[in-house]
Formats: sequence, C-alpha cells, structure tokens
Amino acid sequence: MKIALDVDKVKKLRSQIVLNSLSMSDYENDMGVDPNEACIFFDGYVDYLGEVDEDDGFEINDSTFSKFFEKYDTDENLEAWFYMFEESPLSIEVDADEKEIYCDPDVVDIASLLGENEGIAYYLTTESPVFNCGCKMQKVIVPNDISIDRLDISGCLEDTLHRMIDAGWDDEKIFSVTGMRKVTNEEIDGDVENISVDLGYILPGSLLQWKSEVR
Repeated sequence: MKIALDVDKVKKLRSQIVLNSLSMSDYENDMGVDPNEACIFFDGYVDYLGEVDEDDGFEINDSTFSKFFEKYDTDENLEAWFYMFEESPLSIEVDADEKEIYCDPDVVDIASLLGENEGIAYYLTTESPVFNCGCKMQKVIVPNDISIDRLDISGCLEDTLHRMIDAGWDDEKIFSVTGMRKVTNEEIDGDVENISVDLGYILPGSLLQWKSEVR
C-alpha cells in the first residue's frame, strides 16, 4: 500500500538527495521514494526558493550561487513549500504492518478510536489553525456509508469529541487533530461563524474543504 510522507519524513529525504542536481542518481534514497518523484518535488522547491529570494532582493550570480542555498534551503522554507500541497506529493510503498510507522501520527491516534464501518474525514475551515507555515487538514470520525450531503457533521464532531475525551486526550491534542477548542461565552468571537459542538467546545469558522477516507 502507498503511504504519504509527512513533513518530517520529507526533511529526512532532503538530507539524502543532492538539491538541484541534473543526475537522477542523486535523488536515490533509502526511504523508498521514487527518485523521479523526489526530483520533481525538489525541482519545484528550488523554483519556490527562487521566488523567496526575489522577495528578499537577493541577487543570484556565479559568486553568490552557493550562498543562495545556504541562506534559503532551510527547514522553514521546505515546510512552507510542502504545505502548499493539499496532500503530500511524495509517497512510498509499505507493507500493511509497516503503515503506522509512516502515517501521520494524528491519523494513527484517531484511527485507534474508529468503530466498525467508520472512516476519517479531512477538512479545513475558514479559521483552521496554521501549523508549520501551512494549514493542517483536520480530522473527524464519520460513518463510511453516508454521503457528505446527508452527513450530520455536528453530530460527527460531537461523537468524535466524546471518544477523544473518554480516551484521555487533552485539549491541546483535541485542538491539534480536530481544530475544536473549549471556550467560554466571553471568548466566543461574535464576528466569526462557529459550529457549536458540546461541553463548551466549538469548531471555529465555516467549512472550506471536506473529503472522506474509507477505512
């Protein structure tokens, strides 16, 4: 099965390839990522760095070329490039029993709460929290056999919240995975649309993107 690489795995991959190389052998790695896919991703990353340096007014020439990569090839810029993709553009083939090693830790955690005939829905809202220079897709448990137009989203959020609380999740982890946060009436921003969940928790904002994954 194919597993998408998260940003930390992409950083590890970066340390194993030769950036801006014309030789495909320089994109070979011990992580199982196809060299051609790695080349395409990192060529795009180099183009992105060129846009960043233009904003800074950095002038590239023969004498400054090496300094260009020293200055701009950073974890922060790699994260920013990675999070421009709605889904990870890099993946590897793994055995079923290796899946959890490479999965997004949030997916592993929420998957442990799944019941029979349930899956994980991924979504963004107008108020989605920003992680590592990009919006992180948030997650909620949903039934596999109900289409989005018939789905009780508020009910799914409430059910997921209760499962997380029962499993001992703290507010920080609940917020990181789902975007739901606990607020008082005084803390609610009347100018922002919110989805009221339960027990004082809300999901700030309105839905922008939604996709379900059957498991």
